[in-house]
Amino acid sequence: MWLTIFNVAIILIIVAMTRSEGFWGNLLLMFNAIFAAILASNLFEPFAEFMEGQSASFTYFWDFLGLWALFAVIFAILRAITDQISETKVRFKFPVELPGGLITSLICGWVVVCFFMFSLHTAPLARKNFGGAFGTAPDETAFFMAPDHLWLGFLQSRSEGAFAKSTPTVFDPESEFILKYGQRRAQLELLPGLTIDERGGRRRR
Repeated sequence: MWLTIFNVAIILIIVAMTRSEGFWGNLLLMFNAIFAAILASNLFEPFAEFMEGQSASFTYFWDFLGLWALFAVIFAILRAITDQISETKVRFKFPVELPGGLITSLICGWVVVCFFMFSLHTAPLARKNFGGAFGTAPDETAFFMAPDHLWLGFLQSRSEGAFAKSTPTVFDPESEFILKYGQRRAQLELLPGLTIDERGGRRRR
């Protein structure tokens, strides 16, 4: 219940914050958010592994922190670039401007919710959290349309399609991301006196 309310609040806050941007501004924000989330999702594990080498005591924190730090930095860079490239907003007629701005604003909010739910799998939380609303089972979801599953499917499909390398490296090829990080959260619940190796350490996709 609370997780659903929180996700709805995220969407409403983003809509409220971006309503003055108009159709063109929200269109740019939408693409910035999508590309920032894609890049952060693909880069967070190497980043977390590097940071773990610098401070192993935060091993269960770096994945989540890395995801959001990368998203924030990449989004800020993309926003700065698009602001420079498009200094003048493209104006649309009212019948297009109003619904277009609202739809792109809602998409921005939905992308952030998808990314947020995806990131919760990497967070240093219990295996089952939010009162059992999250992490009850890999094939269950706590929110409308399973945004975390949708984001994982999107990443996997794009790594095989439009964003594939000449030698494709498929994102989560065995579809084990949720299981893997669910196991990591279960390991985190072990006694704090255990070492990182005894807890299982980092498992890469």
